[in-house]
Amino acid sequence: MPLNTAVNRIAVVGEVETVKTARDLVTSLNESYFKAAVMVLPLAEQRWEIKHQHERWEASQVEIKRILAAMTNHNESSSTDQQAFDALMASFKSQQRVAQSASEAEQRAHQALILGKMQYADFIVAMSRDLALMLDVLADSVRRELNIETDFASFRAQTLEMLNRVQRAMADFKATIAAKQAESA
Repeated sequence: MPLNTAVNRIAVVGEVETVKTARDLVTSLNESYFKAAVMVLPLAEQRWEIKHQHERWEASQVEIKRILAAMTNHNESSSTDQQAFDALMASFKSQQRVAQSASEAEQRAHQALILGKMQYADFIVAMSRDLALMLDVLADSVRRELNIETDFASFRAQTLEMLNRVQRAMADFKATIAAKQAESA
């Protein structure tokens, strides 16, 4: 990884405080990677649940069509077997319940997936913010060691403005998602 290579180079030639800052940055990045990986696992489970419940719903629709065809055939054949028709009606109602249950479960899984994605996005933004602020400190430290003129306050102000723009974009994104959900509800 290029960052590890850069940090190893800093460790060879950098002052102790710069080396420590660089290593802290890499450690935080690695910790964030594993935390993010843990957050992604439930998203895959929700995708599977959506697929599974949709397949259940589709299967119930096939059964409903089959039962309706049998009911139509029963009526058109002028059959007077009420027990047979009642059995078809019971099957029809049962499949309707299965379809309803599957549809509701699929919707819950969609909502859980959206929520999980939002939480993941919030984590990524927060993690990026923390890492960007750490990177500012590292860049300042390296520049001072190299005797390059630096204005940390100006540099930090620019970073904060960039991070605030990302935060506003995230807020807009969430508002758009919420509006889409309200439309489909």
